[in-house]
Amino acid sequence: MEKTIKIVEPILADEASQLLELKNIFNNVARIDRSNLDNNDVNYFVIFIRQPFRTDSILKEIPDEVYSLMEKGTVKLLIMMPTEQWDLFELFKEVDTCSYNTFTKNFKDRGVPEENITWVIPDHNHLQQIAFLKTKGIDIKCKFIQFNSMMELMTGVAKKYTIREHTFSKHFSCLCKGRPRHNRFGMMYELWKTDLLLKGNVSCESYQDITQTKGYEWIDDKVTTESFMSNFNGWSSNKDAFKKMLPLEYDNNLNMHWLGTQYDESELFESAFVWIACETMHEDDGIFITEKTWKAIAYGKPFLLNGDAGSLEYLRSIGYKTFNQFWDESYDNANNVDKIKMISNIVEHLCSKDITEIYDMYNKMLPILKHNQKMLIENGQRENLMRTLQNA
Repeated sequence: MEKTIKIVEPILADEASQLLELKNIFNNVARIDRSNLDNNDVNYFVIFIRQPFRTDSILKEIPDEVYSLMEKGTVKLLIMMPTEQWDLFELFKEVDTCSYNTFTKNFKDRGVPEENITWVIPDHNHLQQIAFLKTKGIDIKCKFIQFNSMMELMTGVAKKYTIREHTFSKHFSCLCKGRPRHNRFGMMYELWKTDLLLKGNVSCESYQDITQTKGYEWIDDKVTTESFMSNFNGWSSNKDAFKKMLPLEYDNNLNMHWLGTQYDESELFESAFVWIACETMHEDDGIFITEKTWKAIAYGKPFLLNGDAGSLEYLRSIGYKTFNQFWDESYDNANNVDKIKMISNIVEHLCSKDITEIYDMYNKMLPILKHNQKMLIENGQRENLMRTLQNA
């Protein structure tokens, strides 16, 4: 007899998870009070948390009775971390102090079996790390399921949007207003330096000299925005003019994809040919694909991916097609600075073409664009999540 998934009340969620309404993932799953459990069901106590290294406040909310039920195995723990791809195992440091062990220790110390803990995370970076740890004699007993909530949001957009004939007024879009990151300032500088901004839909925050780092005292990996930008030609003589030119606004709207039907970017994507996805690029290791890339696929547009090395390769590995027959995609494995320069060169070449030539290129891409949108619509990650939870 097939078991039924039940979610034990209450579901705990940090502020970011509440804002994104991530509990909706379980809208069609029965909720149950912990005083009325059936051992024939698969009962989960769910914690939504964005940052696995900032857990003190949410751990205080777990009732002692729930710990007791998890210790007995009547209830299993489900840690939902589908919004951010943090480096859980931090292989550059002692494994006992990594985020994975620090968080799970709270439960193991209360008698919860590690094998009864399931993590839901957005990408696949853990697979190689777990395999590496196994060669060192370290066995990771928790289960892992891949589910990207940003991908899920854009799946809903793709289902509602039909790729249709339209004309372009711009060659590209590159919206970088939001969290300041080195790669976003670098991309905007290269487009500005080559006089391409008027050819695109663009936005960017005011310039800030921030420091990006893993944040551990024994690793000297601190990189400031100024030191990062010094790798670009002409920065010392151009930086004052560039900084004065910022900020750039596109439409004064906030990036609020979680509003679903209230948030429509179809006009933005229909107005321009190629989308430059300036991804989050965490300081942590691994590949992180967010809505910044998925939305180009949802709206049926080609994209250039200014993100983690190997991002295009990863997308291809899960069935998506990219655009190496139209431009050089070797930038995918370049370092962060060279990647931006190579993408800028591609955009500069595209901007040298008139809109008629661009439209012809777009028409040749349509089979790829429709394939990618179909892949997103039919991705099946929600079904995989529920099926895996059911069979745990």
